[in-house]
Order: sequence, then C-alpha cells, then structure tokens
Amino acid sequence: MKKNRIAFLLIALSMLSLQSCLKDDEKVYDESGDRVEKNLINAKSVLSSAENGWALAYFPHRQLKYGGYNYCLKFTEDNMVTVWYEEAPGQSATSTYAMTSDDGPVLSFDTYNKFMHIYATPSQGEYEAKDGDFEFILLKVTDEQITLKGKRSGNIMYMDRLSVTPEEHLKSIQDMKDIDHLYGGGTVEIAGVPYDATFDMRNRRLTITDSLGKSVASRTYIFTKTGIQLADTIEVGGVIMQDFTFNTDDNSFSSAGTVFKMESTYRKYKDFLGTYKINELTAKTITIKQKVADSTYVVDGLTYQGSPIMRYDSYWGSVEFVPQYMDHWVSGGGQDIYDWLVLTDGDMIYFGEEYVSTAAVFPGNQLRFTLGSNGMTIMEYAFSKPGLEDEGNEALGLIEEYPQTMVFVKQ
Repeated sequence: MKKNRIAFLLIALSMLSLQSCLKDDEKVYDESGDRVEKNLINAKSVLSSAENGWALAYFPHRQLKYGGYNYCLKFTEDNMVTVWYEEAPGQSATSTYAMTSDDGPVLSFDTYNKFMHIYATPSQGEYEAKDGDFEFILLKVTDEQITLKGKRSGNIMYMDRLSVTPEEHLKSIQDMKDIDHLYGGGTVEIAGVPYDATFDMRNRRLTITDSLGKSVASRTYIFTKTGIQLADTIEVGGVIMQDFTFNTDDNSFSSAGTVFKMESTYRKYKDFLGTYKINELTAKTITIKQKVADSTYVVDGLTYQGSPIMRYDSYWGSVEFVPQYMDHWVSGGGQDIYDWLVLTDGDMIYFGEEYVSTAAVFPGNQLRFTLGSNGMTIMEYAFSKPGLEDEGNEALGLIEEYPQTMVFVKQ
C-alpha cells in the first residue's frame, strides 16, 4: 500500500512538472511573439523616419541574370510608399506596404506598384516574370542601413538612408551612366598577368578574360554614383574586387588598387557604314548602307532573303536589329514561306513558315553589338523546313545553322 502511495505521488509530481514546462513554453512563445512585434514596430518606425527616404540596390533573379537596379523608397507611417526607379527618371509611383511576420519581420509591397513590381509581374513570354521580389525579410535594421533578403530569389540586398532627395540621388547615378556608357572594354594587369575586361553596360555584367579568351571572372553589377558595384566579390590573381570607381582624369576603372585602362567603344552613326567581310562564312561580303541618317541602316548580303534594317542607338553608340518581316517566297513544292528576322536570347534567328509565332517576335528581344577593333560580333541561325532548297544555301534539314559567332571585318 505504501508503494502504491509513493507511485501515486511520483505520478502527481510528474504531472505538475509537465504542466510547469508547458506554461514555461507558452511564456517563451509569448516573449518570442512580443519580440517579433517589437521588431516590426521598430522597423516601420525606422523606415518612415527617413526624411528623404531610402536607396535600394535591387537585384532580381536568383542567378542574378539581369544585373542590379537603383530604387528610391519613401515610407509613411500610414503604410504608404512612394517609389522612384532608375529607368524612369522624373517619375514616381505610390502604393501601400505592409509589415508582417514570416520567418522574421517581412516588408511587403502588398498592392501593385508599376515600378516595384516590374521584375515580379508575369507576361506572355515570361510566366515567372524575371524572378523579382516584392516581399523582403528584414535581416538587420539600423538607422542608416537595412539588410533585406528577397523571399523569392533569396538575394541579399541593402537599403541605405538617403541624405539627398530621391531625384538628386538618381540624377547623380544617371550622370555616371552617361560617362560609363562610352567605355565598354579595357585591359588590366594583375600580379604581372595581363587580362581583358568587358564592362557590358547594357546587361550590367563585368567579364574578365585571360590571353586565350577564357573567362576567369564574371559578375553582374549595379551603377553607383562613382562607378559600379558588383553583386558579389570576384577574385583574380589573388585580388578581391567588388566596388569599381571610374576616374575621368585617365578614363579608367579602379578597384582594390587595380586599374583597368578603358578603351572607348562609342561609335558615331557614320562609323558603321561600309563594306565588311565575314571570314566564318567563307569571306562573305556584306554592305551597311544609310537608310535614315543617324537613325537606321540597310544591311545588304547578310541574309539570303531580303535586306534587314538595323537601328542606330545614339546613346550607346551601337547598333541593333529588331524583329522584322523579311520576305515571302514559294518553295519548290508550291508552299508559301514567310520569313522573319527574329531575336531570341541575344541570338539572331531566321524563322521560316514552320517557326513563325507571336511569342517569338514580341518586341523587346533585341540583338546589340558594338564595332571594335576586330569588327562586329553577332550570332545568326537560319531555320528552314526539311527538304527545302534555295539558291546559295545548302539544305541542312530542320535547322540550317551558321557559325554562332561571326566577326564583321571592315574593308
């Protein structure tokens, strides 16, 4: 009987202990909830306290495919936010924001904003948009800088308190871009080894190659007031680099004590006029002629169906092809063939009847290349229906493929 009483007491004590643990757990949970709520309140207070707002270095896509873009954001206590976007100077858009809790404090742009949602809004050609974020986990909040993590991309981004107005901040970045776009290529020597560097201002990517043309480092970047900043560090020859300052005195980029001597890639409209040889196509000759001065060209001899129109970009000093209807012809079997010059993922693609589609020719797919010391580099593919033949080109079946890289050498 005594043993039974002892067992009963032990069971009762264990129940009391279990209840005590449950209460302790509940107390800890409450405290954690309180901390999250306090963090949300603090984050909102910091966001809305910036008189001029915040500068956000925004990187869409989890593989950082598109480079970085500058935003300015100004928050109010009543959950309104005004957004300025680097690519839309002089404009702003206002919408709402929300502070929520999910794996920590979250800043959400919860109603549509034409600038903030550019890289997150799907389209016919991009059902996942550009893998951009409009919800951000706040990893660290200070009065001067906020560290964010894109919920979708996982990219780490930063917001810095502005000491000037959003308009002034974006103007200073545009001023630097106006200088940057003149210089696309350069050379550098690191630890006694020479390298070539390409600062691709359109795709916002720096690529460093060795003497054999092999890439040794490549990163996307964002424009800054003084030059560019890579999305992450790169290391070449033991030198770690991320921030690059442009020096107007000698037209160079410098980073971590390393100087990149830049060569201007800007070309005037008249520089592209003339006759070129394409060695990869058995010394094929093409001619670039004036169509509308300082605006467009006619390119004779490039394709075997018509002469495509090429546009001149006066800002970048470069040229581009846009999707365009080329020709209509009848095959040996009496079939009507409609040819388009179309661009996909940076390649020039020649579509026959079987391949024409609205998805393939939507505006915005553009090929861009610049005239350098070795000529112009482009890509071309020719697609044809199986079994079709045309003068001057051999039938290769479903895909008639030219060399991926062709260099235009001016004569």
